[in-house]
Amino acid sequence: MAFTGKVILITGASSGIGAATAKRFAGLGATLALAGRNLENLKQVASDCSTKSIPLLLTGELTNEKDTKAILDKTIDHFGQLDV
Repeated sequence: MAFTGKVILITGASSGIGAATAKRFAGLGATLALAGRNLENLKQVASDCSTKSIPLLLTGELTNEKDTKAILDKTIDHFGQLDV
């Protein structure tokens, strides 16, 4: 399955399952927005992703409603869409 032209927001992308998911979707051609609490880890994950576009990196805490809204809003503002 290809995700070319699709914008995917991955939360918890700074480690573990989220990081592995980011790498997998990058390999399938997705444009990525990566969210997590640790910016340095997000930068490392982004550099490990083989994608044509540079992932948007967003920090925040999903238990905080303002952070969650900001992550969604910034993703849509940046890419003009959010597919997954």
